[in-house]
Amino acid sequence: LQIYAGDTTTVEIPYEATVRVHGRVQTKTDSQPVAGGLVDVSYGSFQQSDQVRTDADGRFEVNVLPGSVRQQLISLPDKYAHWTEDQDGWRRPVNVPDNVDHFDLPPLELVENLKRTGRLLDTNNKPIAEVRIMFVSNNRVFSGTITDAQGNFVLQIPESVQIDRYEVFVERDKPSIDAAVITESPLVLQLPKER
Repeated sequence: LQIYAGDTTTVEIPYEATVRVHGRVQTKTDSQPVAGGLVDVSYGSFQQSDQVRTDADGRFEVNVLPGSVRQQLISLPDKYAHWTEDQDGWRRPVNVPDNVDHFDLPPLELVENLKRTGRLLDTNNKPIAEVRIMFVSNNRVFSGTITDAQGNFVLQIPESVQIDRYEVFVERDKPSIDAAVITESPLVLQLPKER
């Protein structure tokens, strides 16, 4: 825009009609509402999104542009701090039509995490301390934990998730290393010889 002293500059700002979408965050097993969750709803062009908190019934509303819409949980209340968004609905786009005023999004469902303890060893069966372990399921990387001085760790794993592999980050700014599962119960992981 060119703006000159003493002149009036007229600007046209085009607006597009939006759709009011309604969503809900709930537990998967018994559909209990999750109040106080922060949900990010993205739509339209790059970086267009709104964040909204769920009410006492786990519901939220926001205006979006028609087309592809994604919803994702950003944070959860303390009561559900160790729960995870169900893998089946994670970041799946929903097509919102342009010929409606209101639209219901599918619910975001939470599954409870199960604690799984384990130990990480090197090739000499010595514990590896203070490294990060993540677990991968269906090409989705789940946040993990850091081993203690004895190589022990505790993972919070969604009960519905089948783990494909464990990734270990030994050095900062270096790629992860896939650990081998030596035993499942108790869970013992071991890094390969060449690192």
